[in-house]
Amino acid sequence: MTIRILLIEDDQSLTELVRYNLESAGFKVDNALKGEEGLLLATETIPDLIFLDWMLPNVSGIGNMQAP
Repeated sequence: MTIRILLIEDDQSLTELVRYNLESAGFKVDNALKGEEGLLLATETIPDLIFLDWMLPNVSGIGNMQAP
């Protein structure tokens, strides 16, 4: 079974770097550039792990991300 990781990060270049390395290690990676999009992805396809940027625009990564 492949481990699914959700990467929520607003910096596109950092997202590409992290995604490349995780996929090279055999993980399935979904990513979102906005917090709202990340919340939606987290409820549609429940990931095994979430990498979350704490300083997202419009949505705080600290207090608003809760398990569905």
